Order: sequence, then structure tokens, then C-alpha cells
Amino acid sequence: ESLYTVPTAAELGGDFSHSALNQPIYDPATTRPDPNNPGNYIRDPFPNNIITPLTRLDSATVGYIQTYFDKPNLVGNPYFNAVNTAPVINNDNTYSIRGDENLGSKDTLWFRYSQMNVTSESPSTRSVSNLDIMHAKNTGGGWTHTFSPTLIMDLRGGYASRPFMIESLPTAGDAGMTQEGFVNTALFPIAISLSAPWGGTGLSQNQPRGNPNYSIAPSLTWIRGAHTWNFGFEWVSQDRNQSGSGENFTFN
Repeated sequence: ESLYTVPTAAELGGDFSHSALNQPIYDPATTRPDPNNPGNYIRDPFPNNIITPLTRLDSATVGYIQTYFDKPNLVGNPYFNAVNTAPVINNDNTYSIRGDENLGSKDTLWFRYSQMNVTSESPSTRSVSNLDIMHAKNTGGGWTHTFSPTLIMDLRGGYASRPFMIESLPTAGDAGMTQEGFVNTALFPIAISLSAPWGGTGLSQNQPRGNPNYSIAPSLTWIRGAHTWNFGFEWVSQDRNQSGSGENFTFN
């Protein structure tokens, strides 16, 4: 369960006289130099904290908020007016296989493959959920060759990846953005956030990520009398790939 504050119908209509904002709203059209403080500016507040006429409100932003922000559904709480009780859904499946083979008396091979598939859906609000999809893979293998009882070679290598996608799932889809005049929302989804006490929708751009890792580690063991010598090295490559596109707007 999560509690938060969302714009009310009165606020979306320009009436902030009983708003949780609890501060004067100034009319930017009245901005002028302050005659008593050169270099500074003053503005007049809207009477009774009510923005008039309604044409002063940006219709696209109001429409976006009406579409992607929740409606108030909580009364009696002095700090919040919305509650979300939707559960977090997590599905996790993991499996592994391994094979070992002896090739005669001097060679042994082994191979392992593991995979983990995770799908997690967590509600940001009642209108937007975040979906995380991950398909992690891990493979490894090795070869051991005995040249003689005192000289043994071991070769190991592996590959691991954890690609996943973070995606927002608004119940209204992208159509609401297009209807309000925003363009290219399929490639650049719009995320509008409001300053406190409200916040944002939880919408974000799709974020595909990947982090492939490779490793190889050859070694040689030489036994000479009472001494055992080990020679080898390990090469590791770690990459992180991430991309995302979107447009973010914050209003205060």
C-alpha cells in the first residue's frame, strides 16, 4: 500500500484556494521591476489563489494530468488524498544443466548452462505500472589435460549476461499523449512531473539494458620434487549497455 497526493478537480480547474500546496500562486503576467529593489522583480498573486480565466491553463498539460495522474480516492487523511493497494507481481523461474565427460585417462571436459527468467510488475500508481523483464544467462566450461603425473593443464571460460527491460505500462497507453498534441510518443514518451506535494505519474521511457561478461582462465601446474608451481592468468571483459529516450517536464 502506498499513499500519495494527486491534483484535485478544483486544482485542475485553476482553483487552489483549498489546495494542499498551501502557498500563494503568483501571476507571471504581472512580473515587473521592483521599484524598491533595483535588479529584482515582483509579481501579484492570483486573487484567492484562483487562476482566471481558464485559458491561462495549458490545455495539453491539464489533459495529460487528467489522463495519467490518479484521481483522489482517499478522504480523512490530512496529508494524502490517494492510496494504491495494487500488489507487486513477481514471477521467477530458474534452471541449470551440467555435463561432465572423461575423454580417456588424460582429458576431462565439463559444461554448465544456467538461466533465470524474471518478470516483475510493480504499480507506481493506480494508473501506471512498471514492468521489469530479465532473462539472465550464465555458461561455463572447462578442459583439463594431463601431460604427465607432474604436469597438468586446466582451461576454463565462461559467459554471463543479464539483459533486462524496464518499461512503463500506463492503463491509458500512449494514445492520451497523442490526443493532447504531443508527437513521437512511441519513441519519446512524455513524463510530466509536478513539484511537491504532488509528484509524478511514475511514467518513464523504455530502458533496455545489458551487461555481457566474458572470462577465460588458462593455468598450468608443474610438480617438481617437493615444490608445486602454478602458472596462469585470467582475462575478464565486463560491459554495460543501456539506452533510453524520452522527454521529461517538471512544473513548480
